[in-house]
Amino acid sequence: MHPLSIVIFFFFSFFPLLVYSACGPIPATYPLFSDSKLKFEKNILVNGNNVSKGEYKPKAAIDINGTVSTNVNLSLPSLDPSIFPSNNSNTDLTIKNSTTINHSSEVFYNKIKIDQKNITVNFTGGGPFHIDKLEVKKQNVTLNFAAGTYYIDEFKIDAKNVTLNISSSPVIFHIGNKFKIDDKDANINTGGNVDDFRVYLHSGAEFKNEKENLNFTGLIYGPDNVDKVEIEGKNSSFHGAIIVSGGEIKTKKKDISFTYTTADQTAIGNISTCQSGGGGGDTAASNFNCVENGTDGISGNLYTKAIAQSFSIDIVALQNASTIETNFASGTDHTVTVELVDASSGICSTYPSFSSHNLLFTSADSGTKASNAISSSTAYSKVKCRITDTTDSPSVVGCSTDSFAIRPTNLSISSTDLFNTNSPTDSLTPTTKAGGTTFNITATASTGYAGTPSIDNTIIQTHSGAVATGNIAESFDPAISATGSASGSFSYPEVGWFRFPVQGVFDDSYTELAQDEQNGDCIINSANQNDNFSDTPNADGKIGCKFGNKVISNYFGRFTPDHFEITATQDGSFSDACSGFSYSGQSVSYATNPNLTITAYNAIGGITQNYRQSYAKLDPLTDFNVSAPTTDSSQLGVDTTNKVNLVWTSGTSSLTDNLDGSLTFSFGNDSFTYLHEANSLIAPFPAAVDLIFTAITDSDGITTQGLPQTLQPSGTSIRFGRLNIDNAHGSELSPLPVPIYTEYYNGTFFVAATDDSCTTINLVDLRFNGAVTPSLGTTTVSAGLNFTAPGTGNTGYIDITTDLFISLFPWLAFDWDGDGSHDNSPSARASFGLYKGNSKQIYIREIY
Repeated sequence: MHPLSIVIFFFFSFFPLLVYSACGPIPATYPLFSDSKLKFEKNILVNGNNVSKGEYKPKAAIDINGTVSTNVNLSLPSLDPSIFPSNNSNTDLTIKNSTTINHSSEVFYNKIKIDQKNITVNFTGGGPFHIDKLEVKKQNVTLNFAAGTYYIDEFKIDAKNVTLNISSSPVIFHIGNKFKIDDKDANINTGGNVDDFRVYLHSGAEFKNEKENLNFTGLIYGPDNVDKVEIEGKNSSFHGAIIVSGGEIKTKKKDISFTYTTADQTAIGNISTCQSGGGGGDTAASNFNCVENGTDGISGNLYTKAIAQSFSIDIVALQNASTIETNFASGTDHTVTVELVDASSGICSTYPSFSSHNLLFTSADSGTKASNAISSSTAYSKVKCRITDTTDSPSVVGCSTDSFAIRPTNLSISSTDLFNTNSPTDSLTPTTKAGGTTFNITATASTGYAGTPSIDNTIIQTHSGAVATGNIAESFDPAISATGSASGSFSYPEVGWFRFPVQGVFDDSYTELAQDEQNGDCIINSANQNDNFSDTPNADGKIGCKFGNKVISNYFGRFTPDHFEITATQDGSFSDACSGFSYSGQSVSYATNPNLTITAYNAIGGITQNYRQSYAKLDPLTDFNVSAPTTDSSQLGVDTTNKVNLVWTSGTSSLTDNLDGSLTFSFGNDSFTYLHEANSLIAPFPAAVDLIFTAITDSDGITTQGLPQTLQPSGTSIRFGRLNIDNAHGSELSPLPVPIYTEYYNGTFFVAATDDSCTTINLVDLRFNGAVTPSLGTTTVSAGLNFTAPGTGNTGYIDITTDLFISLFPWLAFDWDGDGSHDNSPSARASFGLYKGNSKQIYIREIY
């Protein structure tokens, strides 16, 4: 063999060729991923979703919804260091009491054995620690690990009820051979976050749990052909992610569950496998954070910003999650790239950048330096700061712990419908019906705005004289980020007009994605509500969480009712034309005027209270159509095909505005006359007249539901009456009474109207002719006539007639001549000394 060949063989035998792939951010999409296969001997749960038992390969992954996919290609960055470091220590440590193992610089152990129950062992200082074998032999042991790196070739738990806590994070376990839990009830970082505890499995290493009730929170990651990850114990729960290449992920028993939230995705996605450190004595950062100027570099937050607001933030180099690297750039200056990134989705390494500048760190900065002035004219709901340092190899990329929103400052209001004036009147057109017909509103913020504005119904303004403000129930659709405009279709349930005052359309949720409100990174509950909308930083550097329209909008309108509904509030009643009754032919008027209430409603069934005063468009003279009654509604006449006929003479109706969205229509001084004709010759009956509303429509064309509507005034008794005069005869020597009286038809025959106190006859209206000149004893006759005796020798008669019934009392006329028309006055004869009988008889009179 050629000597050179021997040398080359020797070199590669003892110094194997190492192929490094770049370290970097860990892919965080899936809680479970194996480049080889996933094998479940019983069903498991992922975020409460059932995943059936079975074997899934190759490149199998399960997402947060429990969906299994295969042939998933993930790029797994290498560990740093990619080769598990060697450890030639012979130092052993057996622990039988509670103790603290503190090392702030690199330290090596061969074996550490914890061989006493009920004790606590603390690992502090950060090391890094190199331990060939760490073994827990007794039960009820608590291990507390402070932030740092631990290179453990074999970590074995052989006793039950062992607790591993992370006292400060991150704690990184590099496992060279195995991490094995051989007994039950192990609790690993159960009180921490998934990014607090990271188990890195190097090539050929394994993680295995054999007994029940494992509770594990953290990350198991192995990019370089691990041996396996097995969770065999039943009733075990794993919170975090298992991401490996090469070896399978396997579960064997029932009741094994995995939990992995979107917040966990973000936390894992922010983990880089790159270690801090550099060459030439330089001190590099393990990660970076960004906080508000002058605030704590670890716990400080980033506050809400407004578009176009100029601001600066502090860039902080980290030694670990809880420590600032104050020696950053101590060996050489570091130029880092400061970016603002859209963190609304994705992970740190994939967030799209929208602002970038370089920042020079020197040792004098002690790991903290203010950025250049930054501003954005585009809105973003969740922003983070990303720092990239390429000074050393590998590069260090980190995103801020906190996120913040860059919000718009204004929502401008526009519409192509009903948006036509700042001087509303009661008659402008076009109109639309309240609560029904929709109209559009657009609220425009700035580019990038994709939020959903809200309407503050408590401050909406209405037209002058309005007594009610309508509530707008509909919502905006989410804005389109390219234009920053949100639109929606809306309806307004009241009559008249409305407009939005300042902040009438607003957004109070845009900063929620960045959790600015929850973290107190903007003003939201100030006693002065204007502070909640302020774009100017206060003394603490905070602006308001909310923003809205800054200018009062134009008025929207005019809105009209959708329809009217009516209520018969009072049918009304008739007065008596005579004493307790009325004759057919007499004019009857109201004792109580009938009235009707008309109420204006919107399309969703609510009363529009602003339908009042000049916005109420009903006219009592032109907008109410009532069918003129021509017959009584209840009584048939002699001819059963006809009803009792009447004539209606309408008076002047009125309309009262009740100032609550309703109006009352009242009939005026109407009169009703029942015709004195053959059809009326029936028994007395109570008057009942139907006043039928056939249409009620105002000048805006708003119509009424529930028509026809009838009012039926009633109350007086209608009689068919007549005046009658009896014939009389007697001596010329004695006064002669002649009966004259009113009668009414009782359904069978005429009877005397003894209760008639309204008919008075003046004697001057009588007409006489005959052989005897009449001489009346009285000037007025109400119950009868009484003629004085004409005297001896003055025998003869008097014919009594009158035409007063035609002109004055047509309701007492009768069809005396039998021609079918009741238009005749009564007549009679009074005779004196014409019927004496026996000459020896002086005179006979019957006394009644």
